[in-house]
Amino acid sequence: MSYLWSFAGLAIGLFGLYSWYVETYTDSPIAALWREMGDRNDKNTSGDSLSPLFISTGFSLFALAAILTDLLPNIRIILIPSLSIAIVGLALIVIGFICFFPFPVPRWADARYQYMKRHGMLDENGDPLPQFELSEEEDS
Repeated sequence: MSYLWSFAGLAIGLFGLYSWYVETYTDSPIAALWREMGDRNDKNTSGDSLSPLFISTGFSLFALAAILTDLLPNIRIILIPSLSIAIVGLALIVIGFICFFPFPVPRWADARYQYMKRHGMLDENGDPLPQFELSEEEDS
């Protein structure tokens, strides 16, 4: 049963990373819907949206590494991949807890900034131009 929970958590975490990527870097209709529903375009800090994703994926990866080492305890070759999976899981847990603090989102991870960059709404320095407002109705 623990295998099922670890794979389910991993699948949910990977879907969350996929949805973040689509929302941030594409102009597809589903990305526009997710940007509208999530209302993340008005946020200036990372916080609530990414923390549960990173924490759940981290715990799932750590559990997967524990399950792999428990299943195959005498095989030395599986130790290095499972240890690296566990380290990535712990790093994601730490990043998830850091996301609760009000740090600004880096530009590469900010969906609003990436949207403005794709549509030429930035000046030479990468700052938003004052005459542009973020609206996706113009593209439809």
